[in-house]
Amino acid sequence: MTWYGCSRPAPPSCSSKTTAKRSARSPRDELRPEAAEAVAQLRRDGHHSAMLTGDNHTTAAAVAKDVGIHDVHAELRPEDKARLIE
Repeated sequence: MTWYGCSRPAPPSCSSKTTAKRSARSPRDELRPEAAEAVAQLRRDGHHSAMLTGDNHTTAAAVAKDVGIHDVHAELRPEDKARLIE
């Protein structure tokens, strides 16, 4: 996944709660701790955040929920992403 707030690989010290939350997505898609706050700050500053990803809908929805993004577009090819941001 290529968007701000995503880091690889997942830290080895994950709690069982984190592991359960991660079950809907690949272990490689572990979020940075500051991702939700970054999205919240963008919202406070008047910006709209959307997720454009090639990941499946289940994975995209899980990641978006964790960071507070409500506008999710999943299973996109690069040309689909380009069309959406034009």
